Amino acid sequence: AARGKALDHAENQPEVSLLLSGMGRQAQVEENIQLARDSDIPMTAEEVAAVNKVRAILKGKGPIPCTGCGKCSCPKGVAIQMCFECYNANNTFRLSSIGHHNYGQSIKPTLRAASNCDGCNQCAGQCPEGLNIPRELKRVADYFASATDSWG
Repeated sequence: AARGKALDHAENQPEVSLLLSGMGRQAQVEENIQLARDSDIPMTAEEVAAVNKVRAILKGKGPIPCTGCGKCSCPKGVAIQMCFECYNANNTFRLSSIGHHNYGQSIKPTLRAASNCDGCNQCAGQCPEGLNIPRELKRVADYFASATDSWG
């Protein structure tokens, strides 16, 4: 039931047009077929609210307690929220090789990387959680300094 709800949640996202599920056994194929048949029943408003509540709790539990509200911005184009999300996911779930690869491939080679923060403090005071954004971006930049887009 939980797997079905997870797939229903993914399917409910407006940016999702196709769901792919890895399968290695016939039983998994059959399970996915049944889940697809059952997915005609949309998530209830209560289920969507519960998922959103859990997401907010998990986002606030990382080493950098960013909730992803989107109220901060950087005049240099640093992707503050994305940098914090990568750092938190990497540290919360201990997936350092994946986190370093994702950061190294998607963020570091762009102007959106934490290392492009020049400490101008124009983002200071924008965070409703009271985060010292330039200090946290420095922490992210230091952590991912060795990140590359390779798996090595």
